[in-house]
Amino acid sequence: TDEDLRGGIVAKAMRVYQKEQNLKQRLDNLIWEDWDWAKSVGKPFTEHANADTFMEFLIREVLEPFKDMRHEYYDPDKETLFKLIVADPSDNFCTGALVHAVVDRDLEYPDLNGRDRPAKAQVSVKVLPSMLRGSFPKQYRVGQGEGYIAGANRTFAQNETIMARVRQAKADLDRAATVILSIDPDPGLYAKEFPITDTDAWYYVPVDSENWTKTRLGLAAPTVDDELRQLKKWVRRPRNIRHPNWVDNNHGLAIKAIDMYPLGNVLFRPSKRFDVIVAMLKVRATDGVDMDEDIVDPKECFRPFDVIERGNKTVSSGFELAGELEVDGVTYKDFDEIIARHMDPIMDNLRLLREHPRFGLRGGTITTRAEVREGIWKFTKDDKKLLHYSVLLHPELIGHGMFIWALGGHRPREEFIEVHPAGYSLWGKPFDRIADLVKWFKIAGWRNATRMRKDFEVAWDRRRKEAEEKRGPDAFADMPRAKTTSWAAGTTTTGLQTPGGGGGGLMTPSQYAQESSAPTPGGLATPMGASRTPMAYGTAAARTPVGLSPGTPRAFL
Repeated sequence: TDEDLRGGIVAKAMRVYQKEQNLKQRLDNLIWEDWDWAKSVGKPFTEHANADTFMEFLIREVLEPFKDMRHEYYDPDKETLFKLIVADPSDNFCTGALVHAVVDRDLEYPDLNGRDRPAKAQVSVKVLPSMLRGSFPKQYRVGQGEGYIAGANRTFAQNETIMARVRQAKADLDRAATVILSIDPDPGLYAKEFPITDTDAWYYVPVDSENWTKTRLGLAAPTVDDELRQLKKWVRRPRNIRHPNWVDNNHGLAIKAIDMYPLGNVLFRPSKRFDVIVAMLKVRATDGVDMDEDIVDPKECFRPFDVIERGNKTVSSGFELAGELEVDGVTYKDFDEIIARHMDPIMDNLRLLREHPRFGLRGGTITTRAEVREGIWKFTKDDKKLLHYSVLLHPELIGHGMFIWALGGHRPREEFIEVHPAGYSLWGKPFDRIADLVKWFKIAGWRNATRMRKDFEVAWDRRRKEAEEKRGPDAFADMPRAKTTSWAAGTTTTGLQTPGGGGGGLMTPSQYAQESSAPTPGGLATPMGASRTPMAYGTAAARTPVGLSPGTPRAFL
């Protein structure tokens, strides 16, 4: 009625409530079915208003007219408060966002302003462009890792520019907004802290340009000189390795040491140019302590191996030997396991190669490459229907074998026999025994020699490039390798001579030979240079005793 309308909507509803016990049902029927908004309030319901929401609010007010319907007050969370304070778009400081910052202070070192602050492995920065205060840790937390984060083991100077990722952006009511950053490139951190959300998954493309782990964090755009300086320092770092086969020397001193090693021993030394350990397996006798007729120069007596260290690329743990050592694609735990499971089997296979009936010619008395080739060529010209062959130690790829063969009167050909712990390989095809290799070559190998040789050359180049990638960059690529020089005279005579030679000395101004004074007479001397008693062709004679006397204890056993 008009009287009810003059009293208001709530008053009308209260009078209905006094007459009806089931008010909720009555209100639903009255409001939702017979409600005339224009007749009740005298104005139409706007098209932008939500009638359903208004009706639900009206029913709650009628049922509980004295209840406070306002939402309970809560303080805004730190992330929301940060977005309200900072004027930059929220996407610029979302978790995982890449930001630039300038260093304010390295908290690990004493304050330059003289203020006494406790040292902690953390760097205070100002995040661009808002110049908000931020920080990032330099070391791993307990349980997350050991030592310094990659690229953080240094002093960060003031105003240096860094690149980092946002780990958390927060603000409190009683303090200014701060940003927690991270320069850790660990892929596990990205999977844990910056996962791909359902919203991002629609736009994520798994290509290199979207790979966050390839973004360089830390100092922004360091110069090539800085990177090279850090690499040189890392390669030449001192090592705390205690092992009887470890020698902390360069290549020249290592060759002098291995000359006194017995045949089959291994020497480990640090590489002076690459971030690897070099293993030198002595496979040829040098007459230093070995009793063998096949004597070579110490520079040609060993087979080198790259020992790749896994898992100790931080400064705090890089002094020790890594827990995983990789050699030729196989992982070992220490030097002793490398010797027992890699080097010793190779020496056994080399010994079996030398014991093969076709090693060299004339029962192994002729092992020179040129003489064996000449003999094989003579045999195949005399008998063109028979496959003639011989096996030798490779004169260039030390520690491997060589297969020389000829057929049909043609010139002999040389094939590379790779010797590894599991046996032998010819053109990449593995064999357990050298006899199995020879048998396969006689049956099918020689027919497909040309094709398999080409395929192996491609595979060998690929393996060589992979080995170079594992070895890493040359830390001293800007410095050429030292040339081998000596103070020996340029001639074979003795006495004082006028300085001369390839690049100096007194030279006549022409293209003729250089002039020099006569050498000082050196007198008659006993012929030198022979290291053993002359040997007749095809026979073995007793050698003149040289080197250590019988029974003298050897230093390297």
